[in-house]
Amino acid sequence: VCPRDVMITFGNEILEATMSRRSR
Repeated sequence: VCPRDVMITFGNEILEATMSRRSR
């Protein structure tokens, strides 16, 4: 797996978690 793919996946997960927390 390319590091870029990992960074994108990790960033996406963090972004989703932050959005969910902000929504709540």
